[in-house]
Amino acid sequence: MAIVHYQLITELKVQPENFINITNKLELSLPCYTCKRIQRTIVFKNIDEKGICTPPQKCNGFQGKIIDREIIKSFENVKVKFLINFNYEPFVDKKYNLKSDLNSKWGRISFYIRCDNCNNQKEVSTQENLVRPYMIKCDCGNTVYIEDKSPFTYEVVTKN
Repeated sequence: MAIVHYQLITELKVQPENFINITNKLELSLPCYTCKRIQRTIVFKNIDEKGICTPPQKCNGFQGKIIDREIIKSFENVKVKFLINFNYEPFVDKKYNLKSDLNSKWGRISFYIRCDNCNNQKEVSTQENLVRPYMIKCDCGNTVYIEDKSPFTYEVVTKN
């Protein structure tokens, strides 16, 4: 059984002064060795807590967790890096009879931003499969977030 270190980098096109924080919840599509299913939505609720393979009634638990999260603010955007480690060994999906791999490309994050017009705080989420351009407006009508392309980069850092 190998331990995979997997990194998700999210580059948010938001003014750093309007970025408040990232929520603790992260959702990723990963292969789950426990239930032998590919492209499972794994929900991570906090750093250093095991992820939950969904639906949880069909799995005894994902063998991995977020081990680090870093927020990097530059003058034009905010990058959030998540490092996840999990147990993995190639398997054949028990429902679809497909060989597993580490090429899943779906994620969802949520974060808080401040409207630069009315100063209200708003929770915003983004995910891989949105139709873009994607735009979020504040209750006052001001655009607080816009995406022209996916903000996600997925990378297997190490596998040992």
